[in-house]
Amino acid sequence: IGLGGTGQKVLVQLKARFKRNYGEVPRPVEFLAFDTDQGVEETAVMGERIRLTPGTELHNIGNVETAEIVQHLSRYQAMAAWMSEDKEKFPIRAVTMGAQQVRPLGRLAFFWHVGDIYNSLLSAVSRLTHLELEAEKRGINVFIVSSVCGGTGAGIFLDMAYLVRHVVNQANIRGSSCYVNGILALPSVFPTVDPQGIESNAFAALAELDYLMENPSWSVDYGNPRVTGVNFQAQRPFNICYLIDARNENGQGLQGLEEIAPMIAE
Repeated sequence: IGLGGTGQKVLVQLKARFKRNYGEVPRPVEFLAFDTDQGVEETAVMGERIRLTPGTELHNIGNVETAEIVQHLSRYQAMAAWMSEDKEKFPIRAVTMGAQQVRPLGRLAFFWHVGDIYNSLLSAVSRLTHLELEAEKRGINVFIVSSVCGGTGAGIFLDMAYLVRHVVNQANIRGSSCYVNGILALPSVFPTVDPQGIESNAFAALAELDYLMENPSWSVDYGNPRVTGVNFQAQRPFNICYLIDARNENGQGLQGLEEIAPMIAE
């Protein structure tokens, strides 16, 4: 699962590696990317352009009219539960070309599209669980790839981790058979971006992550009749979480996401 621009870029690189090495993406692998930006990442393998398929692999969760929601917040009780305290400070800008490094806008987009996100996750899990696999190979290994620096991924990676666990429960898969990995890119991955905004986002996102890994408890009402009962006690969002900086395993410095995305995919 790729979140935001970072997640989409890594998933494209990973899909390209499957194509290069096996000629196709193996059936027990599903790609899902969620982004508020309308951009589509691509790369090339032996002359073939590789990209995520819109509608099945790549899902746009933008096109959110923020001003309309804030103006009539009383109609959206689930959003008001976490927005109303800072309603006057909430950034009034439409989410059309990304969340612009504003984490609350990313989370607003998640709430607005949570029904579609839930359906996409459930469909992917359903396809995986209907594969004819040997008994010892059953179970789901989830990788959530994002940065902690922007607005989309940094704003929704915790919601996504718990929603994945909820969907797995809905599919009647034992929680012990679902292993959720976090792959999170740090500010050093973006050397050309003004550090003030992305370092502030990273600090906030990692503080929330640290709290939930040490004090796991999550209960959210998304205001959607299909997505109910997202309630976990004593359950961490991730089984393990990897923080990615701008150096590879040999200690060599890498120049930005163009070099680091392939490394993460590898």
